[in-house]
This record gives sequence, C-alpha cells and structure tokens, in this order.
Amino acid sequence: MNSVFDSKRIRKWLSGNTWPIPLSSAHISITGENPINEKSLYSFLKEYGKPAQPISQNTDLLIVGRKGFDEEGIKKLIWWRAGKTLKIYTQEMFLAHIFVKNPFQKKTVANAFGNGHPAIKYVISLGVEWPSLDVLRKRVAPGYSSWSSAKDRPTISPLKLMKYKVGNNGKSSTERQDILKKAYAESLEKYRDKLPDSYLEEWGKPKSSDRLEKIVNFLSSFYHKNLAKMNNGKGNAEAVKNYADDLKWLKKNYFDRSPRKFRFSWPEGLD
Repeated sequence: MNSVFDSKRIRKWLSGNTWPIPLSSAHISITGENPINEKSLYSFLKEYGKPAQPISQNTDLLIVGRKGFDEEGIKKLIWWRAGKTLKIYTQEMFLAHIFVKNPFQKKTVANAFGNGHPAIKYVISLGVEWPSLDVLRKRVAPGYSSWSSAKDRPTISPLKLMKYKVGNNGKSSTERQDILKKAYAESLEKYRDKLPDSYLEEWGKPKSSDRLEKIVNFLSSFYHKNLAKMNNGKGNAEAVKNYADDLKWLKKNYFDRSPRKFRFSWPEGLD
C-alpha cells in the first residue's frame, strides 16, 4: 500500500466527512497521480458521492497529480473554459479544502502549494495566471484556436483540399465518407504549403481525439450555418441533410465505438 488512500476502509472512514458547500456542485475531473494513486482518488470521490468524470467542456474543477498528468487534456480544458472560471487543485490542495479549509482563500497559501508542482508549472506555461480562477478571455492555448478574429482564419481547410463537398452539386454519401475516413486517419503534412502550421496543429494527429473533434466541430459549424440560412429561406436543404448524415456516420463509426479514446462531448442536437 503506497498511500492511505489505497485502503478502502480508510477511504470509507474519510468519506464520512461533510462535503464543503463550494465543492458540492462542481463537475470534477482528475489527471495524474502522486502523492495519491489516481485510481484510489477516483474511488474516494465515488465513495464520497462525487464521482469524477473524464475531462470535458463541463469540467470546472480539475485535480492534478505530480506525475502522469494529461497535458493535451489540460490544454484543451483551458481552451474550453476561456472566459470562464476553472478551479485547478493539486491533490494536496483538494484534500486540504475538504478536511481543513479552502487554500484559495489566501493567494500566498495557494502559491505555496503550487510551488514546484509540475502540473501547475504546465498550467502557468499555457498562460493561466494561476492561482486565479479566471481563465484567459481569449482562446490562445497552443495548438487550438489562436486566430484573433474570423477574418484571419484560413479560407480553405484540409477537407476542402480533399474535395469534400455537400449540397445539390456535392459528392455522394459514399464519396464524402471516404474523404472523412482519410481526413481522420491520414497525415496532413502534404498541405503545409497551402495552410499555416498553426492552423494544421488545430487538427491534431492522425486517428487522435483532437483530429476527430476538429472534423466534428468543423462539420457541426457548417451544419448550423446552413440551417440558419435555410430557416431564413436562403439555405440549401440538401447541404444541411448531408452534414447531419455525415455527423451521424462519424458518431456511429468512430465516437460510439471508442468512447474512452475521445475526450470531447458530442455536439448537442446532433445525435
């Protein structure tokens, strides 16, 4: 037993304490371990009646360990929470809040907990003014939406370069979905002479959670834009249907088959 938290009996005894009110409505996620084993901390929170969830757009409280933390997951979470609040606790800080008092009440105390902590160092490197709970107002986490405005964003995408096209004059469903397979699985290196490096980085690595999320968000964005136009009598009904069909196909063939692999929430209303 490496930690007292590895003991189910001790965890059960500790979980008999009253949960602090400020934490009672939080959406909690965990990444990394040390001093406490990540699995043991998951078990403790479950026994406490507050089971932790995978990092997602709903996460507003993140507990980080000193080793094995998910850098990509943290980076994405900071991007998602831009302009909102996010409590990032070290494991030690979180336990202090439950059993003693809130360490964020005094900045000097929070800084003492975070001093030299590898995960907190990483968080600060992303531009978060930790221990402030406010995340950057602009989405500037490296590798994600670094464009200052829509007009600066490239006018073409990897999907367009792959000849993906919807609507009355578009590709058949088989052709579109073959292109989506390639977009998910293949390297985009061949497009570096046509697209900025920073934009290509947003698409992530082949067969990764980032890659599928980017494709899904890209299609979802155009689906909603075309739907809004259609509701105003200007849109293309066939294009809306094609985007919806392709999103359903992606969900069935990728997202639903490997739910643990993909670290994002499927867009609402596009099930």
